Amino acid sequence: MKPITVLYFASIRTHLGIEQESFPAPSTLSKVKAEIVSRHPDDKTKSILEGCMWSVGDEMADEDEDGDKEIKGGVVVAVIPPVSGG
Repeated sequence: MKPITVLYFASIRTHLGIEQESFPAPSTLSKVKAEIVSRHPDDKTKSILEGCMWSVGDEMADEDEDGDKEIKGGVVVAVIPPVSGG
């Protein structure tokens, strides 16, 4: 089965020093988040992830509402920290 691809943007990308990672499928958003923390076990990773928005496939996902929905292999999950601009 194809893995789940997680794309990192903005501050989480800078902090982790990578643009993407692969995770075993099937999984859930909650499990993917826990695995990110497991692979990068520091307080800053946890802190950044707490403020992030998530997209699963082409749709935004809420960890509280969608955290236990299955994510199949081949799906792209994006981790999007808060951004600002002017």
